Amino acid sequence: MADTVQVLTHYPKQLIKELDELVAKGHYASRTDALRDSVRMLVRTQRGIMQTDKTGLELQKEGNRKMHERYLKLAGGDWEKAKRILLDDLKKIKI
Repeated sequence: MADTVQVLTHYPKQLIKELDELVAKGHYASRTDALRDSVRMLVRTQRGIMQTDKTGLELQKEGNRKMHERYLKLAGGDWEKAKRILLDDLKKIKI
C-alpha cells in the first residue's frame, strides 16, 4: 500500500489474545488486516451516524452481512457449521 501511514498504538494483552484467535481461525490474514478492518468499520459507522443517507440500521445490516459471509466462508459454505462457529466465538467475548 503506497498511501499508508504507520500508527503506533497500545492494546490490553487480553484484547490482542482475542484478536490473535480471530487471525488463527482465518477471520483475518493478520493482526494488521483485522485492525484495519476495525478502523474502517468505526469510521464508516461514525460517518453513517453523522450522515442522513445511511441509517444506523443499514450500517448494522451491512456489518451483519459481512460477518455472516466471513463465518460461512470459514465453515466451507455449511450454514449450520457457520452458526456453531459464530456462537462459540460469541461465548468467548468478554464485554
